[in-house]
Amino acid sequence: MNKFSKTDLLKEVWELFKKNLNLLLGLIGVYLAYYIAQYLISYLFPQSALATLLSLVFVVIFLVIQLGAYNMILKIVDGKKATIQDLYTYSNIAMKVLRNIVAGFIVGIAVAVGLVFFIIPGIYIAVRSMFFTYYIVDKDAGIVDSIKMSWDLTKNGVLNLFLLAILFIIINFIGAILIVGLAVTLPLTFLATAILYRKFQK
Repeated sequence: MNKFSKTDLLKEVWELFKKNLNLLLGLIGVYLAYYIAQYLISYLFPQSALATLLSLVFVVIFLVIQLGAYNMILKIVDGKKATIQDLYTYSNIAMKVLRNIVAGFIVGIAVAVGLVFFIIPGIYIAVRSMFFTYYIVDKDAGIVDSIKMSWDLTKNGVLNLFLLAILFIIINFIGAILIVGLAVTLPLTFLATAILYRKFQK
């Protein structure tokens, strides 16, 4: 059974957060810079071909950084030296980004269909497939394999993961209300999922 103590998990997450505070705040700073850049593009070049081109470039950059964030967080959880360069220096970048896009689309469609049918099936699919990106980044897994691996990993922990997801939705909602609170709650969420990814593999 993939059982875990939510209290112990939160304590472990908090300790890792404090230990890697500067790096994690740097990660949030990168995300913030991206959204500011996107806003400035739309403001300075409204409805222009240049704005569209620049936005596409920034979307590609974001997709690379998104997987890089998983790479960085896994290094932190594994006790390895993590740096901001981990956001863009991981292996096989192009293929991993492409796989993540396609796998995310497949999962997104499945979740949406599940939500239409009495909501619960959609939530169930979302929980079972929540680790597919970790497998793409960590194991260089393919599109279908990453989803299957996540499905296998979560087969005995659906309820616990669902309750944890609700907890972090509440935490991030509070963080959003406080605005700057997201600089704390988002890294905590990242760390929690990465820790569980590793724990469930044992």
